This record gives sequence, C-alpha cells and structure tokens, in this order.
Amino acid sequence: MITQEMLPNTFKVWFNDIEITQYFYVKTDSGRGIFGREIDMLSVPGRAGGYLRKTNTPVRPINIDCFFSFADEFELRKKLEELNVILHTEEPAPLIFSDEPDRIYYAIFQNVSEGYENKGTYQAELNFVCPDPYKYRATEAVGYYNQETLQSGIVLKNSGAAATPPTFEVTLKDKVTYLDIAGENDYMRVGTSESTEDTPYDKYQKVWESTPTMTGWASASYVPDGGIKTGTMTVQNGDFVATDYGTGIAWHGPAVMQSIGSVLSDYYFRVYFNVSSNHGQLTRCEAYLLNTSGQPIGKLVALVRHASSEVEVEVNIRSGGKSTYFVNQKWKFRSFLGYIDIEKVGQSFVAHVAQQRIGEDGKIYTSEKYAFSFNDLNNEFQEDLAAVGLHIGANNTNTPGIARFRGAEVSTVNQQENGVEYIGGAGDTFTFDHKASRIYKNGELFMRKDFGARFFELAKGMNTLIFNPTEAIDHVKVRWRDRFK
Repeated sequence: MITQEMLPNTFKVWFNDIEITQYFYVKTDSGRGIFGREIDMLSVPGRAGGYLRKTNTPVRPINIDCFFSFADEFELRKKLEELNVILHTEEPAPLIFSDEPDRIYYAIFQNVSEGYENKGTYQAELNFVCPDPYKYRATEAVGYYNQETLQSGIVLKNSGAAATPPTFEVTLKDKVTYLDIAGENDYMRVGTSESTEDTPYDKYQKVWESTPTMTGWASASYVPDGGIKTGTMTVQNGDFVATDYGTGIAWHGPAVMQSIGSVLSDYYFRVYFNVSSNHGQLTRCEAYLLNTSGQPIGKLVALVRHASSEVEVEVNIRSGGKSTYFVNQKWKFRSFLGYIDIEKVGQSFVAHVAQQRIGEDGKIYTSEKYAFSFNDLNNEFQEDLAAVGLHIGANNTNTPGIARFRGAEVSTVNQQENGVEYIGGAGDTFTFDHKASRIYKNGELFMRKDFGARFFELAKGMNTLIFNPTEAIDHVKVRWRDRFK
C-alpha cells in the first residue's frame, strides 16, 4: 500500500485560489497533455473514405489521482468535509498546477472515483471538466487608450496559440446614443445610431437621490403596514439602519419620509437593499411611495418573516382601499444584496428585482435580474408620486437580522416620438465581456445589443479595432488572456 512517505510533497494544485493539495498528495494527473479533437466526416456510398465536414474541440477532462493520509478516521472525515466545500463551486473556477504556474484552466468539479480506505488513509480520483477546453496565460494583457490614441484605431497583439475573448471597458466623456467596436471582420454595437431626422433625448432624468445623512428626513406621516412606527433610524457607513427598533407585539421600528421636490405622474423609483438573517431572526426593509398627502401609494420590500431565514421580495401598488402585490415571492438567494425598482408610464407598471455581487476589483455589479409587469387597465393606481419613505422593522421580541438601505433614487420618465434615447453620458462605463457574452453599464446588465452585432474574439496575431463615436469616449481599457491548447 502507498504511504505518505512514498509520495513527493512538492507538487501543488490550486482550485478557486485555494491550495487543495493541503488535503492530499498527487499520485498522477491526466488531461493536460496532447489534446485531441472531434472529426466530423461524411461518408458517401460507393466512394472510398469520406469528406471532412468540420473539426470540433471538445470539453477538456482533467483527472487527479489523490492520496489522503491523516492521523485517524475522524480527522479524515473532517478534512473531506472541508474539501467538499472548496470543490463545489457553481461556476468554472481557476485550476492551476505548480508545474505549469503560468497557465490557468477554468474547471468545474464533476465527480469522484473512490478507491480504498484504511483508517486515516484514502485514495480517490477527482474528476474535473473544463467547458472551455483552452488554457490561459496566468497574467492578463492590458491596454489603456485615451481619446487621442483612439482616433486612428488601436492594434492589439494576441500572442497566444488560438483566438481569445477580450473585455472592453469604455468610459464616456459625453452623451451617446450608441457605441461601436469594429474589427476587420466583426463588430459590436449597443444602442442606436441616430439619423439627421432623429432627436436624441434622455429617457430618465433624476429628480431626487438619497444622501448618506438624515438631513431632510422627517418622521413619517404614514403607519408602516402591519405594525407601528417607533425607534430611531440613522446612517452608518453610508447605509440607513435602525439603531433602536422600539417595542411592539408585531412589526415595529423607525419610519421616515422625504419629499422628492416634484409631483410625478410617471416615474422611476429604485431602492438598494442589504437584507439577511440567521436562523430565527426576523427583519424587514420597506421603501414606500407616497402621495401629496404623505400616504402610501405603493412599496418595495425585502423581508425575512420565517424562522427558516428565507428572504422574500415584494412590490405593491395601492390607491384608496385598493391594493395589489404584483411581486410577492421567496427570493432565490439566502441573502439579498441588490435592488428593487418600479417604473410607471401611464397604465404600465414594470418592476425589477436584481441580485448584486462584489467583483474582484471591489466594484458592485449585477449578477441576476428579473422583470415583472402589471397593466392598470381600469386606472385604479394612478396617484402621483410626491415623496418617499423608509421603514426598518423587527417583529415582536425576535432578534432582527441585517436590514439596511444602501440608497434610493427617483427619476422622471420621458417619452419622445421620432427620437433616439441616449444610452449613456459623461462618466458612464460600458463593459463588453466577450467571454461571458454580457454587456454592463456601470456594473448593471445592459444587453441592448444591435441585432447584427456579436461577441467576437481577438484573432491570433495582430488585431485592429475602431471605436465610435470617438469624440464622446474618454478612454478605453482592454483586457484579455492569451489562449493555448
């Protein structure tokens, strides 16, 4: 039987930036050598051989034959629990080997082939699969280009052995209705290029935005649904939080309100939340839409009302004695770091619920977003928006969880016939991720891609690219990893 002393301990493997060889020794691995491909052949009756139709690069399996050695069965079980947590990612993650430190495989753990087990020793083969079969240079190639250097186009050199997907970050210095990235054979476009007959316009015009202070907020004139107004709200690290929930037999906590400085029949209202709890904690954040009398005409809600700690999201509109929840469901994540918004244009109401995450660069981006709609055919919910309210609540004597408002904003919604909407302005950054086939505006999904545009790759060697409208672009940052087989 193989023992710990028989195996070298210098070979290391990292998965998702964690060294997994702290748990085992590597006997052998496979899948990183000469890589095959699939051949599609057409056979023709009566003719020898066949015709080559196409070749295809399949997914890449990587298998690691491992030997685990610990003091006893108890320690082995605990270490395997820890390793299970590391291996079970939801998406492909970087897989790096110490004999190939300048290359990254993007792999997801698939299954395990178990061998023998004896006391604290255990043999198994870990099976990974790389949906993207290529490996990548560990260090990114980065290019930074200001408006002057963009005038005549830029040239990017892909030094890898295969075409590779880039990421473009385009930061604006002026308003645009479209953005183009054009190569020799491909192009990417978002928005619409206006003609001489078109009039560009801003669809949304912000009229109010919260600031990280309680200045301008007053005690609410409304009573929070199903509870009472009590306690104190303040700002901590830029978030609105409850420092005192008061007491009550149902929902109770502070509630404040502030005028938006306008009275809007059509509007857009977005609120950023951070809501979560541990088992048994109950908590809620409710952002109210208020009429000219300071009474609710709707609300956006993230709450935990069950001991199982599931976050729920709600969007409500109301008028007089009529009320409807056209979003009322359990959220798919255990915590809600995200936003809820509502847009009203005439009889049409549209709401979005979005989960956000913090990226490697420390910036917040939207990872998932869902839309919901309601048509007010009978004109039952047509009161104007004049103010907004915030309420943070606890329930009875239950300990509240995390309940924070990260900010809020209100905009007018403009409609213009024979016009072309501006998609961005000074300071906005559009990110074109050609590997993930996604477009972001300031970290927010913005998939308004032109029908004929496509996510392209940088060809091996030199690539010439043109960005338009150049005069409205402040600078462009390009990132990619050279690709190898």
